[in-house]
Amino acid sequence: MSAIAPAKRASTQKAANVRRALFVEAYLTNGMNATKAAIACGLSRKTATSSGERMLRRPDVSAMVAERARTIVTEARLSTERWVRELASIAHFDPGELYRPDGTLILLRELPERVRRAIASVEPASHGGVKIKFWDKLAALDKIGKHLGLLKGDDQQKVEPIHVTVSFVGKVNGPAQYQTPASRTARISDGL
Repeated sequence: MSAIAPAKRASTQKAANVRRALFVEAYLTNGMNATKAAIACGLSRKTATSSGERMLRRPDVSAMVAERARTIVTEARLSTERWVRELASIAHFDPGELYRPDGTLILLRELPERVRRAIASVEPASHGGVKIKFWDKLAALDKIGKHLGLLKGDDQQKVEPIHVTVSFVGKVNGPAQYQTPASRTARISDGL
């Protein structure tokens, strides 16, 4: 019996290691959902929520998740800078960059890389040419704005509008002045 027990324990430990590795991969590919990862690695559906939470609390599993995530980021060359550059390529794309000065379309392979990044797809068109679809410029600008803190949830960045009332009594000598609700004096140019 003593010869069988260590072999069984080793086999059980090997199975547990495989299950943990499967959990880590499933967790990182499903949007970090521990319940779905527990089910994907073969744990019971009935107890998947608690099993997934237990797995994440294990120091060895949380270390595996962190290490695997670092590896993925490194191998895919993912970074905040690259993400922002990609969005900037879309946000700052100018369709005029697709054409030569004489008005002819530049071949796709000859376009600068930053211009190609703004292209979502290229399909054959019915007239024999190509149909080029671009990534959503407004969505890219929105994401950049949120990343920079320019856009907050529920439009918290909006401020009370300034209402200006200008009253003229007689001739204005020099620049006119007006009062804002915040009692700040502003100047209107001499062009009045």
